[in-house]
Amino acid sequence: MLEAIFGEAGALRPHLLELSRLEFLYERTDTEEPVYVFKHALTQDVAQATLVAGRRRDLHRRAAEALEALYPSRIEELAPVLAHHYGMAEAWAAAVTHATRAAEAARAAYANREALAHYDQAVTAAERAGLGPEARIRLLEARADVGTVLGDFERARDDLESALTLAETLGAPTNRARILWTLGALWGGHKDYQKGIDLTRRAVALIESTGDRRALAEARAQLGVMQLNLSRITESRSELERALVLFREIGDEAGQARTLEMLAMNAWVGGAISDTERYVTDALPRLRALGDRVTELSALASLAAVQSSRDGWVAAEPSLRRALELARATGARGAEAFVHAVTAECGINFGLYELAARESRLALEVAREIGHREWMAFALADEGSVRRACGDAAGARRVHEEMLAIARELGTPLWTADALGNLGEDLALAGNDEAAARYLAEALTHAGEAIKHALRPLIAQAEILLRAGRVEDALVAARHAASTAGEVGVFVVDARRVEGEALAALGRVDEALAVLRDAKAAVIEIGAAPGRWRICLALGRILSRAGQVAPAAAETAEARALLAAVSSELSDPELRRFFERSAPWREANEGAAG
Repeated sequence: MLEAIFGEAGALRPHLLELSRLEFLYERTDTEEPVYVFKHALTQDVAQATLVAGRRRDLHRRAAEALEALYPSRIEELAPVLAHHYGMAEAWAAAVTHATRAAEAARAAYANREALAHYDQAVTAAERAGLGPEARIRLLEARADVGTVLGDFERARDDLESALTLAETLGAPTNRARILWTLGALWGGHKDYQKGIDLTRRAVALIESTGDRRALAEARAQLGVMQLNLSRITESRSELERALVLFREIGDEAGQARTLEMLAMNAWVGGAISDTERYVTDALPRLRALGDRVTELSALASLAAVQSSRDGWVAAEPSLRRALELARATGARGAEAFVHAVTAECGINFGLYELAARESRLALEVAREIGHREWMAFALADEGSVRRACGDAAGARRVHEEMLAIARELGTPLWTADALGNLGEDLALAGNDEAAARYLAEALTHAGEAIKHALRPLIAQAEILLRAGRVEDALVAARHAASTAGEVGVFVVDARRVEGEALAALGRVDEALAVLRDAKAAVIEIGAAPGRWRICLALGRILSRAGQVAPAAAETAEARALLAAVSSELSDPELRRFFERSAPWREANEGAAG
């Protein structure tokens, strides 16, 4: 390398030996060929600074050209070094080529921060080289994509806005549409859903007239995702299915895999457990073959959510663990927050309050750090739900009010429904059933077709009706909730518990006991401790009123043991204190000492 760029009369080696003798350099002997290194970095800095600009540029160009000539088979590997030398030489076109190559290699290896740095080089070099709009658009979109993965949403939006301005000068509808739907995805979730869906609809309208089926499929898939977050489940599914047909017709495997993952998410939110599993089962091998680890982890999170709700925590935990590993390996910060939030949500249903508190805290920390409002709302939903599950109604309400404010800023009915439903349950726990009923009704209006976000409000409504003495109405509401829950086992058993209590209040004790015992068998199979202790306490009350003292005591003792196990795992003294003052704890422990 040095021989190739020396360019002076005479031999190079005597100069190197003299510099080594003077202790400016030293020779490394652990390499295949001689390598000389500056003994002090300051010496290197001074040596470089004393070169006049023209000489320094010339040496950088010679270094780059020498590397390409000496190592033609290692151009990919040397791309970062070549990008540096050509950049310092102000050979901007060559710098763009090698910086882009280095960025793409880093991106493929999910070294996203390294990729971002190389895209920075490429974008700057492209501007200085005076490259045309097409080349600069590609670089800006690529940098925006990496920025999105890393959670740098504002910078990604700036890049896409710049790319859109360039695309408008070209008048190319496909380019403009692609940028519009990508911008739509960034606005939705992170900032403003209404603006997000408006941008996405503009993209669809723009692309429909071009006949570009791949672009139309991409735009329809993105529109389907946006509609999902607006609780328009049927419209969302229709757009996603149309996108899937287009991707199949053109043989786009990556597009099919990503759309199947989106359909799985749609099915999960719509409460269709079997459909979710079917879509994920189809998507996962495709995603793994493509090496699309970010979409794979999202599919795994959907799978874990339905596995936990139907089959229990043990079934879901491996998928959650793998999803988190992928999020961390890819540096996908938004995805990492999402997986933590899903893990917390799953854990709450099984009485894993310690785990859920930790996971919701981690989700919120990441979401706040990157400014991802949707995952902030999700994390706050979990944090408040843990507090309510432990008996802290006031604390839960404070958290869920913050969540509601974020959801309304986002303009997404899905998370607004979730926040309202949670606030309704918080108020019910605090004994304010009248206000709770209003919140729950509003939550159901916003939830629309989003069954996942409607189930808890439906069950809570049935419980309020029961407490108000409207027993027949409570029975109807509980059965409706159980029917709506379908395959979502953790909610079916809770709805059937309310059904059993309503039957007992109507004097139909034998029917009540049969329903509750059937629900108890199901909840034991799932392993949902909170649902189990609620059923045990209900059985204890009914059996006690029926004069069956020993069986009643056994049910209460079973609930007490379950509650004690959860309490023993709570490391937060405040949460434990609330938990051991909660209504289930008090009921299970009344007279226990005697």
